[in-house]
Amino acid sequence: NTSWQSGSIWTAMTTTITPDATSSYIYFSGDFGICAWHGYGAHLWVTYQVSGGSETPMQGALGNRPVGQRIENADATTSMESPISVSGMFAPNTTSAITVRIRTGSTGANGGIYFHQTRGSSTTADDGANPMSTFTVWEVAGSINPSITNASINS
Repeated sequence: NTSWQSGSIWTAMTTTITPDATSSYIYFSGDFGICAWHGYGAHLWVTYQVSGGSETPMQGALGNRPVGQRIENADATTSMESPISVSGMFAPNTTSAITVRIRTGSTGANGGIYFHQTRGSSTTADDGANPMSTFTVWEVAGSINPSITNASINS
């Protein structure tokens, strides 16, 4: 599915963090060894949920559309796409537990998503040459002021 709400939760890449201060930021970074069924596209979303609240997707500058990564197609038997990288930061303004999730969904009714293997692999025993996945979530103290401006990048 192309909707983050109905995308599958990748439980191996779900974690919970509890900030020490309401001024803290939560930073996440990950690389995912993943490909989609040949002929179908797929998506990957990062979401977060403050304890007792609703799950929220990372959103674009306008704050009204989930930000996702497109998972590219593998060929019929052998291709494994390069890892998909994601990173971002948000300010939850809470000291309650926050669950950060990776969700995936395919755009085709018969589509599939393959983690750490090619479409032609029948087991994960072939994953030795394919990229593996990592996902890290950590707290950044608000006093560090982690914002970067275009002027900082270009100087």
